[in-house]
Amino acid sequence: MAQVENKQYDEAIVAFERVLKEVPDYPARDKILYELGWAWADKQDVTKSGPYFQELVDKFPNSDLVPEAVYQLAQQQFEAKQYDKAAPLYASVVTKASTQDLQEKAVYKLGWSLFQQNKLGEAAKEFRSQADKYPNGRFIIDAHFMSAECLFKQDKFQEALAGYQVARQMLEKNPKADVTEQVRTLIYLHGAQCLREQKKWADCDAWLREIVTRYPNSPYLSTVVYEMATAKQNLNQADDALKLFGEVATKYRDEVAARARFMMGELYFSQSKFDKAIPEFQRVMFGYGAEKADPATKNWQARGAFEAGRCS
Repeated sequence: MAQVENKQYDEAIVAFERVLKEVPDYPARDKILYELGWAWADKQDVTKSGPYFQELVDKFPNSDLVPEAVYQLAQQQFEAKQYDKAAPLYASVVTKASTQDLQEKAVYKLGWSLFQQNKLGEAAKEFRSQADKYPNGRFIIDAHFMSAECLFKQDKFQEALAGYQVARQMLEKNPKADVTEQVRTLIYLHGAQCLREQKKWADCDAWLREIVTRYPNSPYLSTVVYEMATAKQNLNQADDALKLFGEVATKYRDEVAARARFMMGELYFSQSKFDKAIPEFQRVMFGYGAEKADPATKNWQARGAFEAGRCS
């Protein structure tokens, strides 16, 4: 145990295995198996750690260490993207765990395992259960966010928005909460997209502006600015929309940028400014990877060519 504390995992493993070999009736054998599982896990070797956790579960089913061992086995299946195998293991931990912390983690990962299998109704149920049972838990904001995500993926935008609003309120009340920047950004972005689907353009724009202010280096920024441009367009603020579409089209080279350039052409087209629309559509046609563009971008290239023809 001292060697483990000093991160001398190789030496610790040798010592633990000597105990198993030389003292087969050692009374705390379950603890030895547990520590061996963790020592190999700390060495990033799941092929070696898994069998020790499994032996602990099989041979000492009444040990207090079993719930944590099962959780670690579930984690290994989850990391291997074997979500169908991870889910029942997490469910087992929920019923057996003696600590609230482990129960909360297991419910959360159970929800994620179902979400990854696209079992959205079942996943939402687990995330709601987590939020109800552990209102002060470590993952409470994530629970409300993921519950909303399940609804968002089912196009239930009004219901999803309520979940994003709760997550946003909690996040702004506790800005130092243990929540990743990706989740923080998506709370605002997907909330804004729910408002977009309800054509609440001013509210949509307000949610998006929060992202620009709070997370100016977000990898989602091209999508955020594109959505802001769309909101401005629908608020009949064409000049602002053109400026924002132009920002995305110039700064980025992905499918969102090609779509933004296309929308600049569409705006000019709607104003019958065909001489300005054609060059924008042509930039879509021949830019953004040209013939090497990905399929999503090629779609916009084709549409750009069609619209350029209409303008001509």
